[in-house]
Amino acid sequence: MRDCRDHGRGEVVAGGGEDLALWHARVYYAVFFGGVAWAFWRGAERACGHLLGLGAVLAAALPLTSLVGRLVPALGWWGHVSPAALAVDGGALLMAVGLGVLAWRTGRR
Repeated sequence: MRDCRDHGRGEVVAGGGEDLALWHARVYYAVFFGGVAWAFWRGAERACGHLLGLGAVLAAALPLTSLVGRLVPALGWWGHVSPAALAVDGGALLMAVGLGVLAWRTGRR
């Protein structure tokens, strides 16, 4: 039986068998430098809406993976319904909505 600390959203990326800290660092730096490169290539003003939209999609992925983990337990994904986990998912959902509104408003400028 696996320890509860081994279950997390990182399993979706790492498959549960590799070092999650290494995967988190790789994904973090890839997204960060990708965003910086996109802003240099497109120009900061035009890239702003795209990057806000990407942030909204990625923030929405957190509660979505929890929902899929609850609905399809055979996947083995983390889908706890503790108050702390629900607070994190709720905060991520609010952030996704906020970033989506900002992306939409930025696109209308």
